Amino acid sequence: MKHENIILKVIGILFIAFGISAYVNSLQYGTPGQVFWFCYFALVFIGIGILIKKSSIVLTQLNIVTIPLLIWIIDFFYVLITKGTLFGITNYFFIGGPIAGKIISLQHIFTIPLAIFSLYLLKIKREDLWKFSFIEMALIFVISKLFTAEEYNINCVYRNCMNFSLGPLWFHPYLWLISAFLLVFITNRIFMSLRFIKDKTKL
Repeated sequence: MKHENIILKVIGILFIAFGISAYVNSLQYGTPGQVFWFCYFALVFIGIGILIKKSSIVLTQLNIVTIPLLIWIIDFFYVLITKGTLFGITNYFFIGGPIAGKIISLQHIFTIPLAIFSLYLLKIKREDLWKFSFIEMALIFVISKLFTAEEYNINCVYRNCMNFSLGPLWFHPYLWLISAFLLVFITNRIFMSLRFIKDKTKL
């Protein structure tokens, strides 16, 4: 048990350190609006959830970021291996720019496995966390619309972040919220099917 506590503390501190570094890097080299990227929120909240041993906080964030992170990972390795373009969301990694930002971006690769490992140690105790994830996503949408410029398209709230169209721009807010609901609901159901991260007393 003592070893588990140490491991959880190390992982929690790592997440928070990367989250804070992402905020600092955005303010130093990017634009103020970049601090509203939901993956930065997730890093900090996952870290806090692990440190205070609240699996509900960790899973609430994983419901939000798992599918977007998987898309990022697929795009990243496609570009890395083929030198071509797939979705166009990780091309920035392979062009010039501050190395600190690229190191921070690697969190996209380790967030899912480390968070799942943490859930394995903490165990999930409730199954309806997708509701809180969707509320958080709705808040992210509103905040991004209110406090970020359209030209930067933070959290893809103004248009699709990938290099293809998903319909007319007027429909995008509705598509974003519908996708957010499906994303967190499906992801939550998948995690609920993983018996090794569930509290056995709740099975």
